[in-house]
Amino acid sequence: MNDPRDTIRERRARLVQDIALRYGVPMYPDPRRLNVVNVARSDYDYLVDAIATDPRLDALGRGYYTGLGGALDVRPVPNWTCDPVSVSLARGYAHARRLSRALTRPLAAFIDALGRR
Repeated sequence: MNDPRDTIRERRARLVQDIALRYGVPMYPDPRRLNVVNVARSDYDYLVDAIATDPRLDALGRGYYTGLGGALDVRPVPNWTCDPVSVSLARGYAHARRLSRALTRPLAAFIDALGRR
């Protein structure tokens, strides 16, 4: 028997692909929530304007695409979060910061212990 989640997943994928083909706006799935797609802020503004002025859509179609068919929630995010290079650099910086903190704490405790002697 078909899992209803598969049909929802397929519907979401078709909708994202349709918007990418029709308006040229890439959408990125949110890593934590399956029903949310992330769109760069500048692309989101363009998408809303493009849907509002699309002559191929009637009022029902505009509502469908603006609301993404009720299947997806759109979260406008800063432009840099949709750039894979910027995201990987930010992740690398976060890892380096954690490593620095992990190494600094024992060293600070050791220096404090030497100062108390």
